Amino acid sequence: MTTTKSEPRPALPPLEEQLRQRIIDSGRTLASIARAADVDRSCLSRFVHGQQGLRFDAFQRVTQSLDLRLARRVGRPVLREVRRDG
Repeated sequence: MTTTKSEPRPALPPLEEQLRQRIIDSGRTLASIARAADVDRSCLSRFVHGQQGLRFDAFQRVTQSLDLRLARRVGRPVLREVRRDG
């Protein structure tokens, strides 16, 4: 019996890049998301551009406003869409 090596998974981008792409995909403005999450727009902008961090509670509010949740894939954080039952 022979075994084959599986292809390595591509590396996940950092959370700020994942969030930036999710914001773009949502079609919403950064300002509207910041307002919905009660986060300063400039702080959110600096976070998604990798210029500063964001408090975890603020990050959670932003992801919730986009119907996302923080999950883990092979020990790395990844953003996933929230599943709605019903």
